[in-house]
Amino acid sequence: MTGKEQLEVLRKQINEIDGKLIALFQERMFIAKETGEIKGMNNLAITDEAREQQVVNQAVALAGDDLKGEASMFMRSVIAISKEQQRKSLFPTDAPLLPPPRKPIRDQVVCAYRGIPGGWSEEALIKLFPEAGRLQTDLNEDVFLAVKDKRAHYGIAAIENTKSSSKSPSPSG
Repeated sequence: MTGKEQLEVLRKQINEIDGKLIALFQERMFIAKETGEIKGMNNLAITDEAREQQVVNQAVALAGDDLKGEASMFMRSVIAISKEQQRKSLFPTDAPLLPPPRKPIRDQVVCAYRGIPGGWSEEALIKLFPEAGRLQTDLNEDVFLAVKDKRAHYGIAAIENTKSSSKSPSPSG
């Protein structure tokens, strides 16, 4: 058998497996939708991190040693899609899961940022868009408006992490 013929045999097997996967995927999405409806009726959160970790751990335990990482990634993707299905059952919308792709920018890219030149936002801009023109603003709102009004292609908006330890842990004694 030639390499091309061997490849065709393997591709046929993959197609058969994919058919089974899609059937199982559809079944899982139906159950995810029902799960979302029950969560909605009982005012429960869509995300249950402990349950998600349990599902991932079960998949990893079933996978061979050489596929544990891939099994984890696969299940996390399935869980994310399942949660989206639950959201759709609770909050119906005609909006697509992902926005349509943007046309490539042919002009000089301009990026808006809030803050002073040399500050953290400009530093982030330089890391993400080293060749971009810069539009400095005083407010985060102005960053969003610059993108909305097409004065900038992208915007850098800082989100402050206010998690701090104002209370010192007491020593145990």
